[in-house]
Amino acid sequence: MTDRTRNQLGRTWIVLAAIVLSGMMAVAFQGRAPVVVFAVLLALLKARLIILDFMGLRSGPAAMRHGLWSGR
Repeated sequence: MTDRTRNQLGRTWIVLAAIVLSGMMAVAFQGRAPVVVFAVLLALLKARLIILDFMGLRSGPAAMRHGLWSGR
């Protein structure tokens, strides 16, 4: 693992933790429609980050990355 990869994974880990904490704060507003939509969007963002960085698709085939709206 290179330093760049280690740094990228570290940043992704911090972003994922922030997403989880903001999702937990959103749960405090239980049941309101905008909060539910926000929680689903956060879950999609988390899934995308995990797939790109922790499953290695950020440096994978271009077709798969574009399927995730990566743009890289």
